Order: sequence, then C-alpha cells, then structure tokens
Amino acid sequence: MRKSKKLFAGILACMMMALTCLPVSAEEPPAPTSGEGEIMPLFDNFAQASSSFKISSLGHATGTGTVTGTKSYTYTLTCTIQKISGSSVTHIKSWTTSKKGPGTVVLPIDYYLSSRGTYRLRTYVSVKNSSGTVLETHTVYSPTDTY
Repeated sequence: MRKSKKLFAGILACMMMALTCLPVSAEEPPAPTSGEGEIMPLFDNFAQASSSFKISSLGHATGTGTVTGTKSYTYTLTCTIQKISGSSVTHIKSWTTSKKGPGTVVLPIDYYLSSRGTYRLRTYVSVKNSSGTVLETHTVYSPTDTY
C-alpha cells in the first residue's frame, strides 16, 4: 500500500511539473472594422442609432441617419455633413426630421460636395416627451470618406 501511494504521488508530481512547463501564449484580437465588435451603449428611450455615409468619385454624398424608438416619444434626427481638416470640423449641410414613436426614423441625405476633402455624417438624436422636455440625446458619427 505504501509503495502504491509513493508511486501515485510521484506520478502526480511529474504531471504537475509537466503542466507548469507547457508554453502559453496569447494574442491581441484584431482591431474592429466598420463597426464590428463595437460596444453599443444602452439607451433609456431608444434601441439603437446609426449613421452611414459614402461619397462617389464625382462628389455625390449619400448617407442615412437612423434611430429606433422604443417608446411613444418624439424622436428627432438631425444629420449633418461635416468636413474634417486636421483637428478642425466644419458643418457643410444639415437635414432634420421627427417622428412620434415607437418605431424607426430614417433620414436619408443626398448632396453634391463642392470641394475635395475628408467628410463624415454626424447624426444627432433627441428624444422628447409630450411636454417637449428633452429626455435623452445621443450623437453618432459615420466612418469618414474622402472625395
């Protein structure tokens, strides 16, 4: 009995040493692209908000701002094309629409840019109750595009 305990203890010790000598490696996950893996904040009065934007080779800018309302409040979307030059941001053109929810509000934009540069679409969401009190706001930006 004593020999079997010593044998068992010896085998167990060897296994533990072998396990501690195994190489371990870890790698960083790839950076998210085009919104993949993005952490979405939780909102009180809407499910999600998004902003998409693209520019053709002729300077034709198109995009969409979207919000999905979850309650019977008024959802206002304001989409603004912004030109990015270094740390400077210039507002080019804005559109606004509103809808009483719940439901999805979509604001398509269509505009011809007059100068080359880097642009994005800023989508601003405002949620108001029946008294007109602002309950929640949120801003989401599209990825930039270059003309």
